[in-house]
Amino acid sequence: MCFGLYLRPGKKGFVIPDLSVVDEDFRDHPLPHNCFSPDLFHLVAEVTSSNWRDDTDSKVRAYAQAGVPVYVIADREHRRVQVLSRPQDGKYQSEADYQPGEMVEIPGRVPCTIAADDLLQGA
Repeated sequence: MCFGLYLRPGKKGFVIPDLSVVDEDFRDHPLPHNCFSPDLFHLVAEVTSSNWRDDTDSKVRAYAQAGVPVYVIADREHRRVQVLSRPQDGKYQSEADYQPGEMVEIPGRVPCTIAADDLLQGA
């Protein structure tokens, strides 16, 4: 089941990330349209497709402005994985790029390591 992330006022309403890590009790805090507050999200990830510009541009701003702590982009168009973290003043302060064959370090409340190849599968 996909869950939407409500964006701050002035945005297009909500987005539905390809993957998200949320608070355990997120279902206790529903908003309209099967959405939830950005405060409940620890990480969101997008796997690019034909609309890769949305994932690598407008969603970067939207997630940073919403305060999502970690945004992972499996950019199949450019064969790289980006990990953006530490949102402040509507921008991510930390950015790390990973190439195929490298191990991706995911920071935050749910730190982990995953192969870039696994995230870029099907590219």
